[in-house]
Order: sequence, then structure tokens, then C-alpha cells
Amino acid sequence: MKKLAIAMCAVASMMLSVNLVGCSSGSSDKSAEGADSTAVEQAEATDAGQVVEISTDDYIAKVADIHSDPLAYLGSTPCIVDFWATWCGPCVALTPVMHEIAEETGITVYKVNVDQCGAVADAYGIQTIPALFLCKDGKVTPYEGKRDKDTLLQEAKKLME
Repeated sequence: MKKLAIAMCAVASMMLSVNLVGCSSGSSDKSAEGADSTAVEQAEATDAGQVVEISTDDYIAKVADIHSDPLAYLGSTPCIVDFWATWCGPCVALTPVMHEIAEETGITVYKVNVDQCGAVADAYGIQTIPALFLCKDGKVTPYEGKRDKDTLLQEAKKLME
């Protein structure tokens, strides 16, 4: 029980540090207003069927403008967003599954490192990881189901319909 409490305190302190850290992809012509539809379509074509680690700027350009309310999915093809961190064992274990799902379904999986992209995690109120979001038809929806490969594969296939 004591080890659990220590682990929870460590996670809580790391999550607090996430609030202080944002990530950036360096120079960018894209404003916080988001990207135009042509840029989003080009990104979708390039990223299709892959697992792509993205920065805050890339997230705003390809997935959703975190400064808008409500948060709306910008793309026209479905994707999965995987909030994760390198120190999170379950997150690391989920990574090969997400690669298999992207490969088998052609869906894009965007990985958002909560330690580097705190602003994105904050926009969704991420408190525990791994956290998955399904994006389709202008909506970014938290995924609440099981995280085994078969269940996630079924969800990804449904998302692609």
C-alpha cells in the first residue's frame, strides 16, 4: 500500500509538471487558429496507416485546435490519439498494438507525449495515461473500452466505416 501511495504521488507530481511544460515543433507558419483544410488533407495523406509522434503545433494543425471551444476534429478521415509517456509501462506496452492497428486498418494513430505536450493534455483534462481518443466526423471522443489488441482493432475498423 505504501508503494502504491508513493507511486501515485510521483505520478501526481509529474502531472503537475506537465502543466508547466509545452512542446513546440520549432518555427511554424501555422497560427494558433489552426490549419486550412488543404494542409490537413496533405497531413492525412502522409500520415495514413502510421503511428506518428506529434508536437503541440502539429496537433493543432492536424487534429484539433486546443484553443477553440468546443474541441473539434479537423480531419476528414478518422484517427486515434494516444496520450502517453516514456515512463509509463502500460503506455509503452500499448505502442506495438497501436502500430499493428495502424498497419492493419490504415488508420492514423497520433501519439502525444504528455511530458512534452502538456498544453494538449491539459486541453482534454488528461489525468491518467494511456488515454485514447477516437476522432471522426468533427468529434474527438474519449475511448473507454478494453485496450487489448482485438477490441482496439474492432474499434478502429468501426471508426474507419
